[in-house]
Amino acid sequence: MFYSRLSSIFIPIIVFFCSSIANTQCRDLHEMLERDNPRVINYLNSLSKSAEGTKIKGIELCDGSNPLKGLEYIEKMKTSDPKQHIFLFTKDNEPCNIKNYMIAIAWVDQGGSPISIPPSPTNILCEGEAAHVLSYDVFTSETVGPNSGVVIISYPNEKWLRNLKRN
Repeated sequence: MFYSRLSSIFIPIIVFFCSSIANTQCRDLHEMLERDNPRVINYLNSLSKSAEGTKIKGIELCDGSNPLKGLEYIEKMKTSDPKQHIFLFTKDNEPCNIKNYMIAIAWVDQGGSPISIPPSPTNILCEGEAAHVLSYDVFTSETVGPNSGVVIISYPNEKWLRNLKRN
């Protein structure tokens, strides 16, 4: 009786303490990306061909967000550079009332060729940024390179996709 009572007091404290420690691993943007980029890369690389056409669960980041949750997996693109990684997804963008809005998630391994980022269309009033990182901070470079980490590309248009497959 005493031990069950004792454990009922200490287990919630231990759980709270452990979750507090886990959240301290994400004190700033640099730490978040350092920790979460490899986890997201591993998660995306684990997606199988059979997952195509399904909504994915995603992975919880150290800040508690899950930017991949509910995305519908289309495919992993094949490019001429095996060190370039591009995964295509669709999502419903409710604030803009856009159904099946396509996004790309990309990164480049060391020694790989940079991936150009297509510009934002001029007629889009919502998500105006062409790309952002996992934290949804704006990605300001025009290319995804080996040191960029995981980049979410907002407007992967058909011309851009065709050019990537040819290069």
